[in-house]
This record gives sequence, C-alpha cells and structure tokens, in this order.
Amino acid sequence: DLFVGELAGARCLLKIVRQPTDNDLLDNEARVLAALHAHTDDKAKVFRKYLPKLLDSFSLIEGGRHRRVNVFDIAEPQPEYIKKLREKKGAEAPKDYYSLAEIREAYPEGLDARDVTWMVRRALEGIGWVHSLGYVHGALLPEHIIVHPLEHGARIVGWSYAVRAGQRIMAISAARKAMYPKSVFRREPAQPVLDIRLLGECAALLLSDRAGKQRADVPKEVATFFAQCRAGKVRDGWDAYRVYDDVLKKVYGKRAYRAFAMPR
Repeated sequence: DLFVGELAGARCLLKIVRQPTDNDLLDNEARVLAALHAHTDDKAKVFRKYLPKLLDSFSLIEGGRHRRVNVFDIAEPQPEYIKKLREKKGAEAPKDYYSLAEIREAYPEGLDARDVTWMVRRALEGIGWVHSLGYVHGALLPEHIIVHPLEHGARIVGWSYAVRAGQRIMAISAARKAMYPKSVFRREPAQPVLDIRLLGECAALLLSDRAGKQRADVPKEVATFFAQCRAGKVRDGWDAYRVYDDVLKKVYGKRAYRAFAMPR
C-alpha cells in the first residue's frame, strides 16, 4: 500500500507491505536502491534521476507484527522548466507523474506512436544504466514506469523484485502474469533481456486498442523493433537504446518535442 506523507517539509511516499511475509521484498528494494545510488561518478549523476530516492526504511509494529516500510521522495516536475514549456508551448502543466498503466487506462484505444516514442526512450535510458551496473529490474511493467506528460521526465519504480544479473527473480506481479516470458516460470537466471522483453510488452499495450489489436497508425519499423524486444532478440537497455534511436531517426527524422496531455 502507498501513502503520501511529509518529511522535512517535502512530500514523500510511504510504501508498506500488507503482509509481514513480504518484508523481504521491501528489504531487497532498499538494498538494491542503496547500491545503485552509491554510484556517484558523472554518469551516475545523470542517470540516478530515473530512480526513486530511498529516504528511510523501518519496521512498523502493529499488533505484534512487524511490517517493512520504505520511504521515498516523490518525483516532482522542475518548476522553471515547466514554466518555460508552458510559455513556449501553451500547454497546461500537470502537477504529477502518471504511470503507463494510468495512461493506458486514460487511452483505452491506444496512443499515437509518437507519444509512446519518448516514454519508451526515457525508460531505456534509465534501465540501460542499471544494466551496465549488473542489475535486472525484473518487473518493468506499466505500473512501474512513471512519466510527466509535459516535462517528459521519467522514473522507474517498484524495485522489490530486482536482482543481480544471473540470479533468479524472487517473485512476480500476479496481476501482470501474462506479460512475463516463460523463462521466468522456468526459474531461469534473470538477465537484462528480461527487462527489455517486459518493456516491449508495455509498448505493445500502449500501441493497441481495447481488443488488443495493434493500432493501424504504428509505423512498421517501430512495430518490428518492439516485436524483437518481446521475442528476446535485444539483449539489454543500451543495445535497445541504440537500435531504437536508429529506428526513430529513420521513421521520424530529427527529434522534435511533442506535448502529451492526460484527459481531465
């Protein structure tokens, strides 16, 4: 369960396990995020923005039961950057980030492929760095990728299932069981390709109508790339990022900003 709170005058997010038997998942999340944030080189300073910051982790004692609580910062848009975009583009600035699951719910007939473009690109930037450090997220699902419609910022959340490459995934999201490749259920060691396969599933979801059929306006090259991701033919985040960039240049040419809006 997630709760919004306040810490030192700023909003924060409390993530609390429902059952003490899942304490190990939040313990794991705290360890992984601490290890990732421990990197402080110039490259890390750029890519850590894609990860939530762990502010605290403690046990909540209730009725004699100990439940793990992880406290995170909340992704906030940059005020000055938003102001400039609003003045230049005339777009209304939403206050919060939205998950790909929320975006899909708001657009049941799917999104324009140009909107999906930057969302996936941001996710690949973040997960590529994680892969280079030897970690696998293990649950790169629609609920765990959040983006800001106007700023185009992004974060990858939900690190409870993350492991070092070569280890087995500790658990899966039962609600998204159909998105996982068979290798997970065969208990095969997790590799970065798992995250790319799941991200490919996320993209396919955003690019399909309510019946699950791919939208007719999806460029062939884009559809082919995501099909390759889903089939496990793209090995990791950096590999996917490079290939995807080439595809986008071929299909759309020079990059251009495109505002995205959530329905009111």
